[in-house]
Amino acid sequence: MNPQTQPGAGCEEMQVRPSESRRFLSGPRIPLIFVFSQREILPLLFVLLLLAAPAFAQEKSAAPAPKDETETVITTFRVIQGKEAEFAKVLAKAWPTYHKLGMVLDQPHLILRGEDAPGKTYFVEILTWKSGDEPDNAPPEVSAIWKQMEALCEPRGGHRGIEFPEVWVVNLKE
Repeated sequence: MNPQTQPGAGCEEMQVRPSESRRFLSGPRIPLIFVFSQREILPLLFVLLLLAAPAFAQEKSAAPAPKDETETVITTFRVIQGKEAEFAKVLAKAWPTYHKLGMVLDQPHLILRGEDAPGKTYFVEILTWKSGDEPDNAPPEVSAIWKQMEALCEPRGGHRGIEFPEVWVVNLKE
């Protein structure tokens, strides 16, 4: 039989000390490293790609989960200097009103207060509307609160007095 046609022909087993062969695995220490010629490695790679293709196809074909109807916003209120206490009282009425009317989810909800570079106060509120349509179809009770808020805020640094971009919660544990 021709050595080139025998199974494993052209492969040379490397001598590996048992302590190096499976350093990170438990179990018997068996040398698993072989050297293949270029002629043998290409078909092997082709077979491996064929075996792995379904996994890649499944991953690519898995469409992202459809976006639910909720809408999380981070609202920035740039409060007129000297009106901070009055604004805080109005803001304190907003969340219970949204909640009572069933407009928001319980979480996330966070209110923060800070000062910008000129030392003027701003508030940030993070909340999630049950539907993106909620703020567009706000009942009169909510519209009245928003009108009070607008009167207590001012444009600043090239930004409107109140801004509320939509944001998405990111899960970094995946």
